[in-house]
Amino acid sequence: MSYRFSIIVPAYNRGHIIATTLNSLINQSYPNDKYEIIVVDNNSTDNTKDIILNISKSSPVKLTYLLEERQGVHFARNTASKKACGEYLYFTDDDMEADHRMLESFHNFILIHPEISVASGQVCPKWEIDPPNWILKYFSIAYYSLQNRSEKLIISDSDFGVYSCHQLIKRDVFMQSCGFHPEYTGNEWLGDGETGLNKYLQSNGHIFAYIRNALTWHLIPKERISQSYLNKRFANQGCADSYTYFREFNFTNIQIFKKCIKHLMPLFITIVWYFVLKFTFNKLWHLKRCYISYWISRMKYDYRLSQSSEFRKFVLKDNWM
Repeated sequence: MSYRFSIIVPAYNRGHIIATTLNSLINQSYPNDKYEIIVVDNNSTDNTKDIILNISKSSPVKLTYLLEERQGVHFARNTASKKACGEYLYFTDDDMEADHRMLESFHNFILIHPEISVASGQVCPKWEIDPPNWILKYFSIAYYSLQNRSEKLIISDSDFGVYSCHQLIKRDVFMQSCGFHPEYTGNEWLGDGETGLNKYLQSNGHIFAYIRNALTWHLIPKERISQSYLNKRFANQGCADSYTYFREFNFTNIQIFKKCIKHLMPLFITIVWYFVLKFTFNKLWHLKRCYISYWISRMKYDYRLSQSSEFRKFVLKDNWM
């Protein structure tokens, strides 16, 4: 059976909130028989599977459970795409809550703009606890995968910031692409995820769109409203950026090692600023502390590239489908 949309949800140990995600996707204003939901369990060790199967029994929307034993969210997303029957694939995460008119908003838009290959919309936060002011000031947008542009509509030939937690893409376009690149894989960050996919789509002339009315919420737990989480988030970004740059320039071993050395300068400057700001009670120290993690991560990743030919082959791999 063919559908207009296939919703793909990778899941890992989110038994405590995945019901919220799935119920929001089931209770859409869009006709139940026009879309399907595929949940890909990436080796959860909690009750995630039981909750998914229990919800599927009473769901008016076709809900399929898949197990992806290869650890990595990119494996989960790419595997599900091959099982999907929808004309469009909608990728989201297991900590999201979709507005009940989200699919309807996407549908109404693509009726008018069938040329669009990739679309996204608003991603607003639902904080478990109120975040401190320094998080709202310095971190609340990109580093929590939020998107709250004031424009009602953007159509662009470049990626304006499409996150895989809220990404619609034509199935035939996706199947001809490189797929999602690695990101969080086996407790380490290895690649640039949707960034690599979006760069590929952009370079092949595909058009991106932002539809403000296509709204979803990101459920942000208290554990992520902390300095320690943001340090890790910036460290992960450092790995992702090193992955992207190496793929773009394919540096020699010597060039990679020189880059490791060059990272020492911004790291040193950032450390100095961190201590100055902290001892003068300037809240900007929180951001500088994150960038310390970022530059250390860049150095470690680049050093690994310089020492391992197998790791370089992994990073240069083009097709993850």
